[in-house]
Amino acid sequence: MATWIIVVGDAYPEHLGFAAEDGLWDTRLNVEIRTGDDVFFWLAKTGLAMWAIAKSSADPINSTRKRARWRDNATGGYQYRFDLAVVSSTVLRPAKWGDLQGIARPIPASNGRIEIKDPKQQAFIRSLFEAPVTAPTKDTAFPTEIDYQPGQDMRKLARQLITIRRGQGAFRDALIDAYDGKCAVTGSEVLAVLEAAHIDRDFGEHTNRTTNGLLCGLMFMPCSILVGLQSVRRA
Repeated sequence: MATWIIVVGDAYPEHLGFAAEDGLWDTRLNVEIRTGDDVFFWLAKTGLAMWAIAKSSADPINSTRKRARWRDNATGGYQYRFDLAVVSSTVLRPAKWGDLQGIARPIPASNGRIEIKDPKQQAFIRSLFEAPVTAPTKDTAFPTEIDYQPGQDMRKLARQLITIRRGQGAFRDALIDAYDGKCAVTGSEVLAVLEAAHIDRDFGEHTNRTTNGLLCGLMFMPCSILVGLQSVRRA
């Protein structure tokens, strides 16, 4: 990735604030800024003022893009735009223009931009700013990348024991006949809510006997109550 220094004229210093707030920068000349490039803004008569990262390439401005808030929009001749996000506006070590001339290729400041390609020089420019330290949050953290082969199932599996209640339907039918289709507790005749309950818990089909069951609509009744109701069975 390249590193750029863009000079902001002292006639409109507020443009730098607009850029930070609106997340964009317009230029008159085409620049080869690409997504991910570092872009440093040099404010005339002040020095380095902002470090941003390009969120898009510099492309021609079309009618679908919103109009920038530049004071000289009518006369500025802006033709290209790239989106940006501010990285830092805190300068740790103010630098003079001469300091930058020593690390950048000789392009006059009047051109409005300087490209820096050397990694060491790029690192020097970044070191002049306070880099933000942001800890990952619950919403932004991503899991660590794990190498895997296509088709490899890496889900966590758990072995579970599931009891199959065989004959439960026939058991219920037998209790409906034994209790004349009435709840052993309330006497309700609404078959849709009546269930077959075991007095001695279900241990398999051999416990599906009418003498070991109650027909009732209280599915979660404690076993002690159910046992106490055994006397009302008709079978």
